[in-house]
This record gives sequence, structure tokens and C-alpha cells, in this order.
Amino acid sequence: MIANISDTILVTYLLETTRWSSVIQTAALGLMGMLIVIELAWSGVSLMLGHQALTDAFSEWLRKIVVFGFVFLFIFHADQFVYPFIDGFITLANRATGEEYLLPSYLLTEVAALYDYFMADKSLVAGLGYLVVGICMALVAGQLMVTLIEGYIVTTAGIILMAFSVTRWTSSFLYLYINYLLAFAAKLFLYYLIIGGAVSMVEYWKISLQLGSNGAIAEAVVSAIVFLAVVFGIPKLAHALTSGSVADLTSSVVAAGVKSIGAAALATKLLPKFTK
Repeated sequence: MIANISDTILVTYLLETTRWSSVIQTAALGLMGMLIVIELAWSGVSLMLGHQALTDAFSEWLRKIVVFGFVFLFIFHADQFVYPFIDGFITLANRATGEEYLLPSYLLTEVAALYDYFMADKSLVAGLGYLVVGICMALVAGQLMVTLIEGYIVTTAGIILMAFSVTRWTSSFLYLYINYLLAFAAKLFLYYLIIGGAVSMVEYWKISLQLGSNGAIAEAVVSAIVFLAVVFGIPKLAHALTSGSVADLTSSVVAAGVKSIGAAALATKLLPKFTK
């Protein structure tokens, strides 16, 4: 039930952003035309006032024409570039893990499926273990869902800002949007790598719990906590990856590692007392 709700929410936002796309593209192209007129007029005035040499003005206008053409094509074909670009990163992650396109509903469905495995012995420890694992998996599913919705909204609405990149005062908007697009694609790439790897982890939990292995519940709880810590550290890792900041990347890994080890140590210390 909850899994279906999550898919419905994602589809709703996807359809809404698709509906916005044509309106935003039309507005962006109109705004771009007006800003081009202003930019060319300003350049013409600067030339007439003698602030620029003729050769410098010619080279600058040639560069502007190239920029205008690129921005126009980017805005006009945004839906043919932005989404395939992002999907390419997701497809690469899926190929690396050998999994299909995973939605948040997969994690929520697995939470429901794990109930029978955890509650086979109907003990308090099993119930607490299932609660911890379920919360971790649900939080990861929520994080992925929010990230996907963020991408739907920002990548579509951000097209309007591309129009401003044709002027000298706001030319950086072009680079900012492309940088965001790359950072978002990298974030999704890392998400799907980690979550794709979690598929085999969940299957291993099922086998261990079904066989009644010693410490199977503790192992599942510790793994789920580590999984959650790594996933929550992905935004910082993605930012470090795209910015090339080794210090930020290292601090993100250390922070996630400290949280994971602390939670794992606590779970390992407490749960064996109940599993004996």
C-alpha cells in the first residue's frame, strides 16, 4: 500500500513537471529574445562611445553569437538533453550493479517482505530488529524519493534561468545550471550504486534469517544502520566528487563512517544479549 503511494507521488510530480516543461521553455525563449536585444544594444552603445576597438567588438560579437546559439538549442531541446543525460548515469549504475531501475517502492516492498523472516521466532528481539531495519530502509526510500522529486522540479524550472545567461551580467547562470545538472546526476549515480548493492544484502538477510543463523538479526540491524549512514552521506560525497574537493570527500566518508561504526557498535553490544 505504502509502496504504491510512493510510486503515485513520483508519477504525479513527473507528470506535473512534464506539463510545466513546454510552458517554461516558451517563456524562456521569449525572455532570451528580449535579453539578446538588450545585450546587443548595450554592446552597440559601447562601440559607438569608443569604449571598444572594432576588432575587439567583432570578436566579442562572434563569441556572443556562439553563446546565443548554444543557449537557444539547449532551451529548445532541453527535454531531449536533460533527462537522457540524467538517465545515462542511472543506467550506468544499474549496469554496474546488475539491477533494473529501482524505485523507492522496491525498498518499501522489501520492508514488508522481511516481516515474515524476522518474526519467524516471534521474539521481542526479532520485533525490535525488524523495527530498526524497517526504519532504516524507509528513510533510505524517502531520501531517494525526495531526491528524484527535487530533480524533476529543479531541472525543469531551472530552464528559465538559462535565458539570463545571454547577458554579460548573468552569464554565469549557464555554468551554474550545468554544474547543478552534473552534481545531481552524480548524486543519483551514487544512490543507485549503493541501493543496487543493497539488493543482494537484503537477499542475504532473508537467507540468514530463514536458516536461523546465530546473530542473523544483529547482522541485519548493523548492516541496515551502515546502509542508512552511507546513503545519508551521499549528497556530500556527490558535491565533493563534482567540486574536486578531496578534503570534503574525506570528511564526508569519515562522518558517515563514524556514525555507522558508532551505531553498529551499539547494536552489536546490545543485540547479542537477547539472541543467546
